[in-house]
Amino acid sequence: MLKAALARRLARPRRLSAIAWLALPLLLLIAAYVLYANPSVDLEHRLEKMDFTNYWVGSKLILGGRAMELFSGQQTYFAALREFAGPDIGWHNWSYPPHYLFFIMPFGLFGYLPAAAVFLALTLCIYLHAVLLSAGGSRMLLLLLLLPAILGNVVFIQNGFLISGLFVYGLTLRQSRPVLAGIALGMLTIKPQLGFLLPVLLIFERRWAVILSATATASMMIGLATLIWGPQAWVGYFTVNLPYQGDVMLHLTGIFTHMMPSVYGSLRALSVAPDTALLAHLPVALLSFVAYLICLRRTDGLQARATATVFATFMISPYSLIYDFCALAAVAALAVVSAVETGALNRRNGLLGLVPLFIVCLLPLLTLPLALAGLPVSPVIIAFGWFAAMRSTQTGNSRQFPPYTAENNGTV
Repeated sequence: MLKAALARRLARPRRLSAIAWLALPLLLLIAAYVLYANPSVDLEHRLEKMDFTNYWVGSKLILGGRAMELFSGQQTYFAALREFAGPDIGWHNWSYPPHYLFFIMPFGLFGYLPAAAVFLALTLCIYLHAVLLSAGGSRMLLLLLLLPAILGNVVFIQNGFLISGLFVYGLTLRQSRPVLAGIALGMLTIKPQLGFLLPVLLIFERRWAVILSATATASMMIGLATLIWGPQAWVGYFTVNLPYQGDVMLHLTGIFTHMMPSVYGSLRALSVAPDTALLAHLPVALLSFVAYLICLRRTDGLQARATATVFATFMISPYSLIYDFCALAAVAALAVVSAVETGALNRRNGLLGLVPLFIVCLLPLLTLPLALAGLPVSPVIIAFGWFAAMRSTQTGNSRQFPPYTAENNGTV
């Protein structure tokens, strides 16, 4: 009876919104204290060592006519990095294809801190707009659930907002706005390790307009990059950057291995040899792919298939990082909000069934400390979250994730 009473109370959208309004500023204050309150930390010096340094220096090289230094090997790139960011800059490497340069080109016109602020603000707007297209319930609750992912990306000043925004746009608009969905997914080819299941989904659903639009967008961006920076940029990317990134994934140690939420990354965090970790990851990836195909066949809702696509991506890919969690947090948060809207919390075990989704939303902040404590359990949490999300979408009604339905037509 206590559990039922608690579920009824939490199922009230107004009550949840009030809780969110109280919790959000508290969490922001805690985050501000953790990030900035240490008087021994030089904030500007600290921020200049974040991952955005790659994008800022990359833009400087593009604007200076030196783009090929991004695709000429780690030694050449690191020399340029030290030239612009200072001799004490820590290890960074360039891992993006030539058409990613279109997304970072203007930021070298500004100083590092203003450029980082503008980059985060613009990409956060893209991400939030993409997610809010799917918001059918309390938007305040949705933002509260997204806060860990937002903080996780801000801490590293990474491109998680941009990549996840494109991912969510493509999934959200694939029925109501197929051309726009295809444009977003074509742009997502700048990070192909997160979009490898999208062809499977689109072919299964016969989204030929989306496929055509995505192919045209990717081809145009790749062709334009070739015209501007030459085919040697692509030669360098495939023969130098990709092999080096493979070596990074296999051999880099330290905190990097604790930031990968896959089975492979979790085992590496436990100091398992790379070959052994990859061998253990493969059957999990295969089973996850089979489970994904079963989800596609047994679910007829666009929202359920989109959710399965995102969860399966993180279970299958050996190489994802905690700032990539923005897409996963989005579908988990939307499933929770949808359950509140449709009254799923009032059903038996509804509240307990959503607990894995709440924890998935916290993973951007939990993965690293758990791994450092010797508990790299993110793959287990993602697997349970996937099951909970599928169960939630099956027990809800047809209005879950509104933009996935024809009635909503993809509008806010």
